[in-house]
Amino acid sequence: MTAGIPGAGIGGLFYLLSALAMPFREMWNALHGQSTAASRALVKRQTAMAAAILSSMWGTAWLLSETIRYSRTYVFFNSATTTASAQSAPELPMLLSYSALAYSLATLAAIWISVHLLRFIVMPAQLRLKRTPRVAMSLGRVTFLVLALLISAEAAHGLQAEDNEEIKSLLEKAEAAYDSGDSVLSVQSFRAVLSVDADNSRATFRLAQLLEPREPREPSESEGLYERYIALEPDDAWGYMALGDFLARQERYDRALELYSNAVRLAPNERDSVVGQARVLGRSGRTDQAISAYENWLAAHQEDAEAWRDLARERNRAGRPRGARTAFDRAASVDEGQANEEQMEYYRGAAAPTVEPMLLFSGDSDGNFRLKVQAGGDIAVSDTARLGVSAGHTNISDDFDDRNYAEFAVKARMRPRAAFQLDAAAGAVRIDAGKHPVTGAQSDAKFIGTAQVRARATAPGNKGRFDAQFQRTLLDSTPLLVANQIIRNELRFRPEVSVTRQLRLRGVGGGSWIRGGGEKNTRSIAGGGVGWGITPAMEVNANYAQIRYTNSSRAGYFAPDKIHALDFGSYMEFEGDATLVALDFGAGAERIKEHGAVFGSWSPALRAYVLVSYRFHTGSEFRLEVEGYDTQAAAIAATSSGWRYGSAAVTFRLAIP
Repeated sequence: MTAGIPGAGIGGLFYLLSALAMPFREMWNALHGQSTAASRALVKRQTAMAAAILSSMWGTAWLLSETIRYSRTYVFFNSATTTASAQSAPELPMLLSYSALAYSLATLAAIWISVHLLRFIVMPAQLRLKRTPRVAMSLGRVTFLVLALLISAEAAHGLQAEDNEEIKSLLEKAEAAYDSGDSVLSVQSFRAVLSVDADNSRATFRLAQLLEPREPREPSESEGLYERYIALEPDDAWGYMALGDFLARQERYDRALELYSNAVRLAPNERDSVVGQARVLGRSGRTDQAISAYENWLAAHQEDAEAWRDLARERNRAGRPRGARTAFDRAASVDEGQANEEQMEYYRGAAAPTVEPMLLFSGDSDGNFRLKVQAGGDIAVSDTARLGVSAGHTNISDDFDDRNYAEFAVKARMRPRAAFQLDAAAGAVRIDAGKHPVTGAQSDAKFIGTAQVRARATAPGNKGRFDAQFQRTLLDSTPLLVANQIIRNELRFRPEVSVTRQLRLRGVGGGSWIRGGGEKNTRSIAGGGVGWGITPAMEVNANYAQIRYTNSSRAGYFAPDKIHALDFGSYMEFEGDATLVALDFGAGAERIKEHGAVFGSWSPALRAYVLVSYRFHTGSEFRLEVEGYDTQAAAIAATSSGWRYGSAAVTFRLAIP
């Protein structure tokens, strides 16, 4: 029953339809010559009355809708965080029935007053006197209508009271089960509430919470229920936050951040909305934005220890250990009971100066052996930059020759933003004097400049990456390459784009300018690949590349006209508290085209890379890297067709307290 809206009953609707149809009937009569001045006047009066009734219905409905919107928002905000919603939610229908009664009486009174004012203004005095009995009769009719309205409203209230009692009982039972942890009974009870009152926002919200799956990717009704709750309570920030957290656990970060933006707009000073948004930003890989959000919040809330710890984590992820240590120390000073000495030591070690000795062995199928010893170190010059030096000695030998050279470099690492890192190094190698293994000519010691620049950028949300690198290096795979002083200047680009959360497209392109041994040559590479993430720590991929040399070479490296390489591989990581193991394997085929010849047949190709890292002390690490190739498409220069290569490097990184 719709109480309180005049004209909404069966009789009222019949009258409105009849009155609104009168102009069309009068036009029909006019076309047939049956229209009169009296009939037209009657049509005008009845149409005007119908318009007035429709206006009053619209006004009353608008007032009721405003009451519903205000009352629901009021009830929820006064019970959103307590179990009082079970008692306060049933009061809503009572409020609506009384509001409907008040609005209907006000509408009736307004119409009655308007009619009598118009009579006093429009009618002549003598007509008013003649129609006094009709006025009295009209007053009687109005009194009768008011009494009838009161009786019908009371009947409607009685029906609503019965519904209220049922809803109240169901909500009390559901909330009691929820508080006791009986999820099965809670779900049944909240479903029962919704079967009686489908628009009960409290039951909708609770049911969405209860039906959230244990595993993020499992199907669930929760998302639809949260969306329903937001539609019922569009001004409640907690609905947006709940759905945002639900989607963030499924790694649907774009939609989650959109919801949190709405929550912050509705509750800009509420901790749950601001800090919750910062956490989703951090989880989605938007580290710089997360840091900014935490810093803005903490500027006005210095005593929020948990937010300080979150800021420390994000700063450390951004490569800012000093800032991470400062934030963590601040959290410990605010909440001494939550101080974590191990975590504090970790941040101190990450910011400490380091020394890094390294030992490398390598060999290939042509009998070349290389031994490299190197030591270096660096120091933090700011929160986003480290400066270091390295020096080393390398020996390369085969069955006929032996070569040595020393190297020195100054290195810098800068990370002004979490999404951008720049590494640079400049130095020189000094090749010892010796006799050329082919010509027999004696050569003096010589210095050759070296350099390296590498820039890496990541798009927000890890949607893409770009890696650009320039290297000027001495090719040192064999004694002959060192004797010929072969220098390679290489520029390489590696873009990567995320198509979906699991599918990534990669590209590779670049060129090398090779000089030495009386030769000049260029090497170009172009290719691409696709990777599919099975889990965050495991991927399978397929890659294709084409390598081309402008000229053949006699200087000690293999330079065919073209190389086509196709491989399928996998990458996986296994990480413990202090241990990390990374495996990268690939197998495929390649074919080679010599200068002035045709492509040969496809032959097998293999590659492997293994990293084992163990953190044995704060800021200190042992690292073992093993690498092997059976391919002509390796990043290093092959010395011959059918070439195989392997290397192992042991590195210690030691933090100085």
